Amino acid sequence: MITASCPFCYWDRSIEVYFEVLRSLEFKMAKCFDGMSFVNSYYLKFENNRPDLQEYFLDTSTLSFEGGSHSGKDDMMKTLMAIPGKVFEHEVVTLDTHDTVDNMVVIYVQGKVTVDGKTQKFSEVFLLKRNGDKVNILELILRL
Repeated sequence: MITASCPFCYWDRSIEVYFEVLRSLEFKMAKCFDGMSFVNSYYLKFENNRPDLQEYFLDTSTLSFEGGSHSGKDDMMKTLMAIPGKVFEHEVVTLDTHDTVDNMVVIYVQGKVTVDGKTQKFSEVFLLKRNGDKVNILELILRL
């Protein structure tokens, strides 16, 4: 009896391992949070209809803006609505996203914001809590 090794056996096993790795990555990617999509949505609301930002905040959320501390949805919204300017345009230069414990995410953004035609740098940190399809901002730090 003649036995010959199949030249494709190794290839078949490699493909099997490759797809196993892809399935694992798909699962991990599904659990990962898309920080850029969140930031784009947040800045779009900030630029076009700032009152809509309140859907992100809880009564226990806090904001640090230019060194001042603001607690709760109402106080945070009052502070964000009081930022002077009529026309805002955000440009994200760098964005770092990090998943943490308890289904939370930290996002650090550096960028440029143009307010009524005048451009300046800004940095912002979001601590988010994922609740199913909804995301809440627990902590927000903003520096212009």
